[in-house]
Amino acid sequence: MKVRVKIEEAGRAAVIENINIDEQLTIGRLFDDFIMKGHVLEQQVYQLELGSLSYNSLHRQKVHEIIRTYPGCRFLSDSLKVTLMNSENSRGARPLLDYSLFLETAAQYCKPENIHHIEDGAVCYIQQEHAQFLVRKENHGLEFFHFRHQFDSALESRGRAPFLHIELKTRDELSHDELTWIRSVTLPKTERRNPLIHLNGASLDQDLLMEISTLLHRVIVIIGTYQKAGQKVAGDYEMFPAYIEMNGKTTVGRLDRRSLEEIIPDPAE
Repeated sequence: MKVRVKIEEAGRAAVIENINIDEQLTIGRLFDDFIMKGHVLEQQVYQLELGSLSYNSLHRQKVHEIIRTYPGCRFLSDSLKVTLMNSENSRGARPLLDYSLFLETAAQYCKPENIHHIEDGAVCYIQQEHAQFLVRKENHGLEFFHFRHQFDSALESRGRAPFLHIELKTRDELSHDELTWIRSVTLPKTERRNPLIHLNGASLDQDLLMEISTLLHRVIVIIGTYQKAGQKVAGDYEMFPAYIEMNGKTTVGRLDRRSLEEIIPDPAE
């Protein structure tokens, strides 16, 4: 079996290897090899878990059996992630979602110079050609609304129903399932920097994940523009921070409420 190995540790570049294994190779022998190569420390290995299973309970298991039972299996601890994947028959397999761009963009948004420069309740208008959105900042994340039929909802103080919510949690606030998911894509953060995606009535695929990352980046661009002007992105519902991209040209500035309301279609039409 051909296996793709990815070893990730906080503060170090990821190690990626493609190796050939025989059917007798055990998890213990595989990780012993990682230790000999200097990829991991011995004490780190014994802290790893695969879901609810400890490394100690798996080290005698055959690697090929584990991979076939847990496709794309990830051994996780607070400081280390080791992913093992069968690379032989990947062409017909359902691709795993790549969260790297989303996580990178979310980490950029969470930087103090960005997240503290936009007030709670601030609503930004984002237009990409004919796609229009409103993004509202709240203490624990960002809420996303379809502009044309959720304008009023985005401005409500309570009872909002965003089609997308990026929630930010501290490590201690994560549920068991949420912590398991975070560990499957990145290392958990102690601070409120663990991003969770909540979708209302849609399934997450790679294209939608890319769109979410793009919208989040647009918010960062708005914040940066306001920073340069020495201003905070404020919750003023008469003048809206705006990012507009039309015909290959981008404008970042403000739009007044009346201008926005004039382009909302009449429900009676």
